[in-house]
Amino acid sequence: MKDFIIFLNTEHRREPITGAKEASVKELRAYPGSSYLSRELEVVVDGKLTYLGEHPAYNAFKYEVTYYPRISRFVRERVTVSAEFTLWQIKESPLVTAFNIPRAVARIGVALVSMILYGNPFAIKPINITRKDFAKLKELIQAKHGKLTRIHVKRRGIFGKVELTASNIKVGLEEEYPNINFNELLRSASIIHSLGFSLLPPVVKRPISFRITRWGGGQIYSPPEPFDHEILTVMDLLKEALFPDLV
Repeated sequence: MKDFIIFLNTEHRREPITGAKEASVKELRAYPGSSYLSRELEVVVDGKLTYLGEHPAYNAFKYEVTYYPRISRFVRERVTVSAEFTLWQIKESPLVTAFNIPRAVARIGVALVSMILYGNPFAIKPINITRKDFAKLKELIQAKHGKLTRIHVKRRGIFGKVELTASNIKVGLEEEYPNINFNELLRSASIIHSLGFSLLPPVVKRPISFRITRWGGGQIYSPPEPFDHEILTVMDLLKEALFPDLV
């Protein structure tokens, strides 16, 4: 499984201006306006981001960071962990993607990407996926003969939570639960927490199954170790559905 978080690069049409290869958390703390990231900077102790190089479809960054992991509130002493993560700035796309990384730690990582590319930490922002966005994504996937495989929504009333997972990604929820109108369920939900989908051959070589949450986090469930082009297939779908005007 591959965890990811997507962020919006508001300057993606602009050429990088700094030519820098590294940016540090120390530099970020000293940048005017960094108090906007104060909650995340309470989690991240220290670290740096290094530009690794250019690939055909993305620019790669290595993020070495020391941070406080989320632990039980009953633990008295906070401990730090050090880890290394990968981030991609996807070419010809408004998306920057962080992999296998806690949310607050990722937020600082993309701020450092923004510093390397544009000289300030605020060009790359978190996203919020709306009901309309989810509907467009579902429509796009199904136009490619894909399947709705997971749903987690909140409805008003006593039976407010609906959380379903398809038993077979090649069949999907709508075939497995034919008595449920999933389009109406999405329209009537007070909150859509997440949706999951699958893409199947011949549209893709290997079946791809993934989930996306309303704050931009998600997982690629299959293939369990996806190739770069399979990750980019998911990213391209998200780009096309969520940011059609920015493509």
